[in-house]
Amino acid sequence: MGILKKYGKKGSDSNSFTDFKKTAYFRHYIMTQRDILMRFFRLVIISILNISFLFGQVDSLMIKRTDALIETYYNLTYNDPDSALRILDSAERLAREINYLKGVSSVLRQKGLFYSERSEYVKSMEFLLKALKEDEKLSNHDGIGMDLLFIGLNFYHQGKAAESFSYMDRAKKTYIQINDEAGEAMVNSNLGMIYRNTNRFEEALDSYLKVRDFYIRDKNERNLSRVENNIGNIYKDLKKYDKALEHFFVALDLKTKLKDLFGLVLTYSNIADVYVATNNPQQAFKYYEMALKLAKEQKAVGRQKDIHLDLSKAYEKQGNLQKTLENYKLYSLLKDSIISEKFNKDLADMKVKYDSDKKESENIVLKKDNELQLTKIRQERIMKLFFAALFVIVFCAALLVLIQYRNKQKLNKQLEQINAKVNNQNSTLRQLNVELIKSEDELREANNTKGELISMISHDLYNPVTSVINYTSGIIDKSIELSRDDLLRSLEMTGNAVLPLKDLLDNILQWARIQKNSIQPKREEIDVIAILKEIVTVYQPTASFNNIAIDLKHDIIHNVHSDRLMISFILRNIINNAVKFSPPHKKIAVEIEQLNNSIQISVLDEGKGFSEEMLNHLNSLDSTSITSVPTEGSGIGLAVSKKFIRLLNGSLKFYNRSTGGAGVSLIINQA
Repeated sequence: MGILKKYGKKGSDSNSFTDFKKTAYFRHYIMTQRDILMRFFRLVIISILNISFLFGQVDSLMIKRTDALIETYYNLTYNDPDSALRILDSAERLAREINYLKGVSSVLRQKGLFYSERSEYVKSMEFLLKALKEDEKLSNHDGIGMDLLFIGLNFYHQGKAAESFSYMDRAKKTYIQINDEAGEAMVNSNLGMIYRNTNRFEEALDSYLKVRDFYIRDKNERNLSRVENNIGNIYKDLKKYDKALEHFFVALDLKTKLKDLFGLVLTYSNIADVYVATNNPQQAFKYYEMALKLAKEQKAVGRQKDIHLDLSKAYEKQGNLQKTLENYKLYSLLKDSIISEKFNKDLADMKVKYDSDKKESENIVLKKDNELQLTKIRQERIMKLFFAALFVIVFCAALLVLIQYRNKQKLNKQLEQINAKVNNQNSTLRQLNVELIKSEDELREANNTKGELISMISHDLYNPVTSVINYTSGIIDKSIELSRDDLLRSLEMTGNAVLPLKDLLDNILQWARIQKNSIQPKREEIDVIAILKEIVTVYQPTASFNNIAIDLKHDIIHNVHSDRLMISFILRNIINNAVKFSPPHKKIAVEIEQLNNSIQISVLDEGKGFSEEMLNHLNSLDSTSITSVPTEGSGIGLAVSKKFIRLLNGSLKFYNRSTGGAGVSLIINQA
């Protein structure tokens, strides 16, 4: 039953019309002020967007200039390293000025590579770690992956394999995290190279196979041809020559399709190397000649030199000293020629390229400097306009806020009074409603329990009272005819009929104490055997009257530290029920068993046992509830027994015996 049902709508009172007028006035005021604020802030936002657009144009030009300087570095890095490094310094300063953090990390990464290519690994590592730190701030996962990869390669060149593999693994995980398969393939390719160079061929093969799978999905035939060639080399290192040839021929088909002539020279040579290793000189010389012919057509003097050296070794293995000597001479001539030609050519090319690149770089730098000066002038003008507009906006905003504040203070006082009154009423209603609901529930529960208890007690009283009436009537009617023995037997039967009334009254008394929570166990050393003997003595006459035998079986049992009255009460209820529900001419066994830290008392009868519904109910019965399953008793004794068992930290289990009849087991803890 809720508040609205008891008291009407929430917050209603006699002054509701006055409150409605105040609320309506406040809403009208808020709507008017909101329109003013919306127009004002729309003007502010438009102004800020225009200024942001102008600043965005400036930043865009500066970013392009930074990227152009990095591109200029690429053109000069080999021919004029000093100038290239100065350009990187300029790019870094510019990127930091405009807070172009991604550009800063890119410059730091290029500086790291610059020093790595010159074998200055310590200095290279310094810049690569700085780049990694910047990229981590930006959560630039692509940049983080490249930084980790280059740091790993740096460690590899320093001979620190463990650190190298650690950073390579982090780079791979970074690319996997952002689902960048191309980046992951790049890391695996470098890992394959390092594994092969450190003779870890199986791991190299695993890395290259992953790269191969990606390039197949990506349909990148050029890179796939290179990976197939690398896989063939790994199998060649592992001396799995059939697998090596399989991948070399796949690479050969791809390179032929792509017209990759230099790649064909390399693959032909690799195939020839395999045939040399498998003692197939005819095929080896065939592919060496094909490679040599193609290298001459391409004027690839370096490859010609390597092929003649391989031919020299192959012929030496065959014992053909003449061919061995011829090819070695050609190898030596080409080697000397390459050194001389390369030196002269490189010298001339470097001079020409240096002059060209230097002039081009100077022109680019000069052009960018002019653009930067113009940008700075525009930026200064924009800043002046911005601060002027900002001053006007701030002044208007301050004035508007002051007006709003004064008006709001007046209305706040009125609203606080209304809200306080409504809140007080609501609080009172809620509290009264909760109390009424609680009282209703308690009263309903008490009435239900009372009615159920009266019904059950009446049922339990009926049979004993009826029996007493019948027995006493019989004694009175036949008092003259009865002998002394018959009279004593009749009085004994009357006493047995009254005995359940005593048990019922005891059960009701204990149940009432439990309802008031006024009972607690008083633990002492008790003799369980003695208690059982007393109880059996009490119920033996009733059992004997129905020709029921009570058999007490026990070993030597130590005393138990527990509550004597509670244990006695529980056992009386169990044995009483066994006597009550056992058919005539049957036996009740009371067995005691010593467990580890407790004893178990089992009362076993030979009656019809429990129904499944009754058994489930008895084992799940709450300690203070009265059974609702139809029985021949009220269930008060069982409810009290359950409560006592819980207070004593014991347990009570009901079950049907396999040989027929019911069983109840009580477990009493020693402490």
